[in-house]
Amino acid sequence: MATIAETVAILARELHLPKPYVEQRARRLREVGLLPASNGRDHPVVRIEHLASIVLALAADAPVKDAPDAVETYGSLFLHGVDPQVMPESIRPAGYTARHYLEQVFASMAADDADANANRRMAFEVVSTWPEVRIFDPADQHTMVFIKPTALPSHWQGDAVRRSTTIHGRALFRVVQALVSGARNHA
Repeated sequence: MATIAETVAILARELHLPKPYVEQRARRLREVGLLPASNGRDHPVVRIEHLASIVLALAADAPVKDAPDAVETYGSLFLHGVDPQVMPESIRPAGYTARHYLEQVFASMAADDADANANRRMAFEVVSTWPEVRIFDPADQHTMVFIKPTALPSHWQGDAVRRSTTIHGRALFRVVQALVSGARNHA
């Protein structure tokens, strides 16, 4: 992958966001340890889990000071609100949270494997008025909804005004490919 500065520039360009907006959130995530800190001349590379943190912070549309909390809140949401810890061990998926899924998608995009093509068509939506992440797959018309295990979506979201940010898979694919190719150029 690439350095934090390169990642910020690519995210700002590909997601059509102001560069200072991305820089501020990345700086805040670095301050709390969600991104690696540089050590003098040593500029650490951004890994898949770091990219997931930045994307969640950007899509959550939270104030800069709340970006780390937003990453934790949205990243820890479970698919359809089902906590795998309550499942029998034989059928329990390994950490099926929004963050885990996003990391899997980024890894697929970095490898440009068979799933990467399908992941390009997905739409990732982060609802900023309540903790919810939706991932829509147009190939099979399926929507994965990541919410808190205790959430009652039809009840607590009913009359609220919904505000969300949607990031298309093809934009994220371009980000991941630019970061991977940038890392190859540095090697």
